Amino acid sequence: MASPHFFILIICFSATLSWALFCLGTLPEAQHKLRQELALVTSDTPTTDELNRLPYLDAVIREVLRLHAPVAFTERVVIQDDCIPLD
Repeated sequence: MASPHFFILIICFSATLSWALFCLGTLPEAQHKLRQELALVTSDTPTTDELNRLPYLDAVIREVLRLHAPVAFTERVVIQDDCIPLD
């Protein structure tokens, strides 16, 4: 049986992909620019190195993650007291 972490990863990935497709669908000029960059990839199964050389793809993914983070918040717990100077 697959671990629960595997299912969480799939959910986060699918949510990010859905937001990316939505954003590209609402911004045709960004979609066109991304398609032009992806057309430069000559393989049907590009390597990680080939994908890393696509700056606009990287920018699109980072912007989607910035706007629609798969994790809405991060809970933090104080482990020790801190003193903030008022001067």
